[in-house]
Amino acid sequence: MNAAPIRFAAADLPDYPAKWLGTPGAGHLHTASAQVFGEIPAFSPVAGRSADDGPSEALEIPTSDGTGDRLAADLFLPEVERPGRPLVVLLHGLGGDAESAYVRACLSDLLGAGLRVVALNFRGAGRSHETCSEYLHPGRTGDVRALLEYLEDETERDLFESGAILVGFSLGGSILLKALATTDPEILHGVRAAVTVSAPLDLAACSRRLGRVRNHVYEAYLLKRMRDQIHLSPGGVSEEELAAVDSAGSVWEFDATFTAPRRGFDAVEDYYHEDSAGHRLGKIKVPTLLIVADDDPFVPLETYEQFDWDACPHLVRKRTATGGHTGFLCESGPLYHSRCVMTLAELGAAGAGD
Repeated sequence: MNAAPIRFAAADLPDYPAKWLGTPGAGHLHTASAQVFGEIPAFSPVAGRSADDGPSEALEIPTSDGTGDRLAADLFLPEVERPGRPLVVLLHGLGGDAESAYVRACLSDLLGAGLRVVALNFRGAGRSHETCSEYLHPGRTGDVRALLEYLEDETERDLFESGAILVGFSLGGSILLKALATTDPEILHGVRAAVTVSAPLDLAACSRRLGRVRNHVYEAYLLKRMRDQIHLSPGGVSEEELAAVDSAGSVWEFDATFTAPRRGFDAVEDYYHEDSAGHRLGKIKVPTLLIVADDDPFVPLETYEQFDWDACPHLVRKRTATGGHTGFLCESGPLYHSRCVMTLAELGAAGAGD
């Protein structure tokens, strides 16, 4: 396996020919395209971008935390593969799954570039609800570790031959950052680079921002998705917990009455602090790109400004004027974060002597 880290700087990243640049409300246009309207072709520029032939293989990944849960993931192989490029792993966000429009759009871009891709369903999300008794929360770093161990040891395709690039969207990005900061380096040795797209660094600040009146549509959408995931596989959830899930009027209340107590926390603020990635960034040694837009309606930009990026040479922050939350649509062609992943994959191939 060639698992040398992919070293890069901001200057190595492609330009961003942003769609709707300078348009009032551009951040909401990007966000709605990727999130709320992503599944509706008539409204979304990303809805039709998917892998039409479906996955090459359905993966079932055992966990090692004693629950007996098994994660569902999909392996996609391009029609024309470019050898020597790292495998790309996509991690979805809160209320989403491997079929979410923003995941499928990025997947389509990467397959078109000849890259192999694995799309993971976290606990209780997508097909994972059929084989899991637990649910997605920001502390699910063990799911990332389980996937890495499986890809290296259990498949016959030698997927780690050229290492991997991990890509996390929104909460999936937050989980990824925490995993990079807390996981044994031996498990991470095949991870050559990581990318986060609109990752919240401070969960409490993000939850407060999401609760603003102007974000009501987004919050209602996320709450419905979160409730649906619980009700799809309610095993192990008490009637009292289900009542809390159904009555929560905000993501903050959902976490205060369901997620935090289930995680063993008396106060939601303590839960948010424990599972936030911002105060752990300095421990990350994997080359990592963090993409965030100035007009992200969910993620407070000040949480990215409070960190000393110059003191952490492994981390590269990319701020863009627009892009919203997990949107980053371009005037034409692949999404901006897809272009960044493609660039890192090419750098990885070049570093391997391709």
